[in-house]
Amino acid sequence: MDNASGTVNEPANDSTTPSNNKPASAPRLTSKVWSYFKRVNKIENGKLVLKAECVICNTLFAGSPRSGTSHLSRHLKEHEAAQARISPGHILLNADVAVNLTNFAYDHAVARKEVEDCIIRAELPFKFVESHDFTASTCKGDVMKKFGKEKSDLHALFEKLDSKICLTSDVWSSQQKMGYMSLTAHFIDKDWFLNKRVICFKMIEYPHTGESLATHIFDELLSWRIHNKIFTLSLDNASNNDTAASILPSSLLLDSVQQKLFHVRCCCHILNLIVQDGLKVLSPSIDEITDIVRSMNSSSKRHEIWINIDNDVPHRWNSTYELLLVAIKYKVPLHWYVKEINESISCNLQVPNEEDWKIAQLVSGFLQIFYSSTKILSGVYYPTSSCVISCLTDIHASFAAYSEFSVFKDALTEMKAKFDKYWEEFPTVFCFATIMDPRFKVFAIGEWLNMIGIDQLTIDSKLLALKTLLFQFFDVYKRSVMSYVGQNVQSANVTSSTLSQTPGSIVVPIVDYCLKPIVKSDGY
Repeated sequence: MDNASGTVNEPANDSTTPSNNKPASAPRLTSKVWSYFKRVNKIENGKLVLKAECVICNTLFAGSPRSGTSHLSRHLKEHEAAQARISPGHILLNADVAVNLTNFAYDHAVARKEVEDCIIRAELPFKFVESHDFTASTCKGDVMKKFGKEKSDLHALFEKLDSKICLTSDVWSSQQKMGYMSLTAHFIDKDWFLNKRVICFKMIEYPHTGESLATHIFDELLSWRIHNKIFTLSLDNASNNDTAASILPSSLLLDSVQQKLFHVRCCCHILNLIVQDGLKVLSPSIDEITDIVRSMNSSSKRHEIWINIDNDVPHRWNSTYELLLVAIKYKVPLHWYVKEINESISCNLQVPNEEDWKIAQLVSGFLQIFYSSTKILSGVYYPTSSCVISCLTDIHASFAAYSEFSVFKDALTEMKAKFDKYWEEFPTVFCFATIMDPRFKVFAIGEWLNMIGIDQLTIDSKLLALKTLLFQFFDVYKRSVMSYVGQNVQSANVTSSTLSQTPGSIVVPIVDYCLKPIVKSDGY
C-alpha cells in the first residue's frame, strides 16, 4: 500500500512489489553501491516506478535494472570526495544512517575554555577535570588567567567611571572557624545600566574588630583606585560594623554632607531580625504543623511516599513561611498521615484542629508581607532605595491590621520595638532616594512620619531640615557635574557661548522638581 508521500520502502534484496502497474522485476542486487542506497517504489504519473534513495543525503535516482549503477557510483564518489576534504579531527557521518548534522571539528583550545567556564559557573574544584588531557594544574592556570583578565578589565572600567559607587560588605565565619570578608561594588555605567561586581572575597584573620574591618575595606578600595568614588557603604547591625563605618569617612576624605549619607544599615537584615523576634513568640502556635513535617522527613520511606515539604530552618524564617504555604494546601493529606503514623508506630503526633489551621493561615499571611518586602529590597539590578518607604509603610500597616488578633499581641510588641529601634529615624539616604523618585517625592516622607505618629509641627520641621540638606547635597553634585562638563568642553574645543548654554540643559532645578506633583504608578 502506498504511504502518504506516495513512496514505499522496499528491502534491497527483494524483487519488485506486486502491483497492477508493477515495473519489470529486478534481479538480486550485488553491486557494492547498494550498501549506500535503498530501493523505494515511487508513484509517478499513476505508475509505480523503482527509485534508488541515497541513505546519506536522501537524494532519489533512477533505480530500475536497466538504469544500471554507474550514476549511483558517481554520486557515491562525490560523497567520498567531500569526506576526504574534511580534516582527520572531524567526526565522519555514518553512511548507514541518514541524518542531517553539520560537520564538527574538535578544537582542544575551545574545549579548555568550555571546561574553564564550567568550573567557574558551577564553582567546581579544579580536580573535577583531572585526566590525561585536562589536569587540575592546567585548569587552575586557565581559570587564574581568566581572573587576571577580568580584573584588568574591571580596573579599566573603574578608571573611566564618572559615577559614584555604593558598597555592600559582609563578614562571617565558616564551619572551619575561618573568617571571611566580601566587598561588592554597585554602580551605574555610561549606558545607565546598574552593575554589580564582587571586588573582594578573602579570608581575614581574627579578631574582626571595627578597626580591622575598616583597614581591610580601605586597602581594597586603594588597590582598585576607587577610594575617591565611594558614596555609601551598606552593612548589617553588628557593633564592629558600626565602628568601621565611623572610621572610614575620614579615610575617604568625605565632607560633612557625604558623611551623613555614608553608612547604611541593610534593610533585609533588619527585616530578618524583626521577623525572628516575632516567630519566637508565634512558633508555639504552629508547632503541631511543623512537628508533622519533621516526622514526615525523618524517614526516607515516608519522604518518598508522602508530600514533599521541606523542614523549616531556625535561622531562615522564610523556610517557615514556605512550609506553612504548602502545609495549608495539603491540610487533608497531613491529617491522613498523622492518623496512619500514630496507628503504625504508636507515635503521639497531634492532629491540628481548625483553630490551629486558622492561626497558620494568619501567620502565613502576616509573613507574606515581610517576604514580599524582602524580595523587593534584595534586588541588585534595579534601584531599591526609593522602595524602602513603601515597604515599611506596608509593614507598619500590617502591625495595625493584625493587632486585633490575640495570638499576635505579644509578637507584635516585640516586633514593633525592634522596628522603632531602627526606623523611627528614617535614614537620610533613603529620604533622598524617595524624594528623587517621581512617584513619592517629599509627600511620601510626610505621610510616613504621620503614620508613625509624629505631630504635624515636628513633621514640618523635619521636612524643612531634610530639603535644606538635599539642596546642599545637590550643590555638591552640581559643582561636580559642571567640572566634568568643563573638562569635556575644553577637550572638544567648544566655544564659550556653547558652554554658557550647557548648565540649564544639564542641571534641573531641584526646587522646581520638588514642587511638582507626584507621578501616579500602580506598583513599585
